[in-house]
Amino acid sequence: MKSLVFGDSWNSCLFLTSNGKAYGFGLKRLLGVAISNEDVQQIPFEIDFKIENEKVIDVAGGNGWYVATTSDGRVFGTGANNYGILGRWKGVSRGTSNSRYKTAFEWVECPELEI
Repeated sequence: MKSLVFGDSWNSCLFLTSNGKAYGFGLKRLLGVAISNEDVQQIPFEIDFKIENEKVIDVAGGNGWYVATTSDGRVFGTGANNYGILGRWKGVSRGTSNSRYKTAFEWVECPELEI
């Protein structure tokens, strides 16, 4: 295992293996599976970042959010964006109402965080 990240006060967990695959368990809405309800996954499942031709090299998380960094320096995130931790992601312009504080229930690219 490469890294282990707990998020949302221990309600979810995401871990990255040395071969670049990520697995998670806990509240599905925090793990980017495109649902907003309180369903819980008790057995670890492979996370689908929906990133083509790039390898996830690191993951980080906090209270209700996760971010993943690819080998090309791109950043993807999911979860709560209460304080703009995910920034604005592609497809959400500055003119959009409340654009910094939208919650992502799936993995979205976060260009403001890119390296």
